[in-house]
Amino acid sequence: MPSRPIRTAAVIAAWLLTTPLAAQVPDSTAARPASGTAAAVAYDYYAALATDSMVAAARLLEPEGLAAFRSTFVAFAGTEAGGEILGLFEVASPAELNQLDPARVFARFLEFSTEQGGNPLEVLADASFRIVGEVPEGAALVHVLARITTNVDGNPFSDVEVVTVMRTGEGWRVRLPGQVRLMLASLQAALSEMIQ
Repeated sequence: MPSRPIRTAAVIAAWLLTTPLAAQVPDSTAARPASGTAAAVAYDYYAALATDSMVAAARLLEPEGLAAFRSTFVAFAGTEAGGEILGLFEVASPAELNQLDPARVFARFLEFSTEQGGNPLEVLADASFRIVGEVPEGAALVHVLARITTNVDGNPFSDVEVVTVMRTGEGWRVRLPGQVRLMLASLQAALSEMIQ
């Protein structure tokens, strides 16, 4: 049975994937925003998640956040839960895990999370989105707003979601969602307790 911190992380990741943000199909009537823009990156991120392409979605995330994600799991791999972590990422050692592409580490974790609780992306397969606006916060941060439209058990649902996109050395990238950053903080706190 997975350790408590890993179970908690998997539950949080599954919850993240069940939010409307993570299961949107691009509206076929909405044009893709111009390449090289924050809105285009948000659009591509939604599209990758909607097609269950976790690696493609992860490659659109901020590199620093992905590196921190991988580092956290490398550290866990050196604890009593290490065997479980190594098995999850299909590697033989923490050093081998540290050599994996951070986007693949994140994608594998999301895949594991959906395997544990069913694939919530299937539930909202008919959802669509379109980019409706952008709110810049300085020169390096843009909050992209998307109109989400779907039916849940035959009931129409529409809402506006926000994805934060930041300028990095690799161009615009989606900031790790708040739930993921919270999960990392929780895992890091659990790791500190395990080490003491």
